[in-house]
Amino acid sequence: MNPLEHIQQPQHTAYYEKDILLNLTFTFTTNNRIFFPNGKHKDLFNHNYKFDISIKSPVDAYGLAIDFFQIERDYNEKIAPLLNAPILNESLPEMNTTVENIAYFIWEQFENILDQTSAVQALTLYETENHSVTLDKN
Repeated sequence: MNPLEHIQQPQHTAYYEKDILLNLTFTFTTNNRIFFPNGKHKDLFNHNYKFDISIKSPVDAYGLAIDFFQIERDYNEKIAPLLNAPILNESLPEMNTTVENIAYFIWEQFENILDQTSAVQALTLYETENHSVTLDKN
């Protein structure tokens, strides 16, 4: 017996109908070379990155914003393959693969996959557990 069988759809499905921020966290692992002045570079092998992203979305008449699972599905299909590449320098557009540049690349990719009613508001990319950069809409 289903203990929720008696639950019916309410007449007013939305309790909250303003824009909301959805927050998601993703991780990726890759190899990359970062270049510094005077011809120096640093190689990162099997380097783990983590990022938090906030997406502004309207809430519809059912009390639903953009679907978390759709964002994850689009990320896994369209963005993750570029970030989880064997060598990040080869999978991204030509750039120095600094945390600053990677963060902006990720921001652009999400802007391309979101519907027209949603937008990235903030993104924090962690190069290490204690070092990160944040981009925000302001």
